[in-house]
Amino acid sequence: MNEGEIRLECGNEFFSMAAVRTCLDKKQAQSEVVLKRAEAQARKAIARWDEDDKYIDLAKTRLAVSSRAFAKYRTEHCAFAASMGGGAIGNALEMGRAACGAELNQRRAEQLRLLVSELPPKQTTK
Repeated sequence: MNEGEIRLECGNEFFSMAAVRTCLDKKQAQSEVVLKRAEAQARKAIARWDEDDKYIDLAKTRLAVSSRAFAKYRTEHCAFAASMGGGAIGNALEMGRAACGAELNQRRAEQLRLLVSELPPKQTTK
């Protein structure tokens, strides 16, 4: 779901600005849970990957670095997106920031799922 769709969903469900803001904040928080879950699943998939340990360790390290960089990017990008509201009141700007964060978290989670979805697991011998 993109930022506009997220805003529309909350706007269609609630009529007061306060309720829409609460809805958007909730969607952002839910998307953070989804992202954390996707990161954990990616770490598990990498740990089970049928590859040399040095490449597994490198992938784990790069995932951690990438996750930190994403968090910084999300903060800065959503601040920029909120600034595009111009002279709107602070509540409207914060609603934009929350919708932006929710969209980016969902996209990042999907990217992580796709990246690790086809990693071949280690074969167990009996």
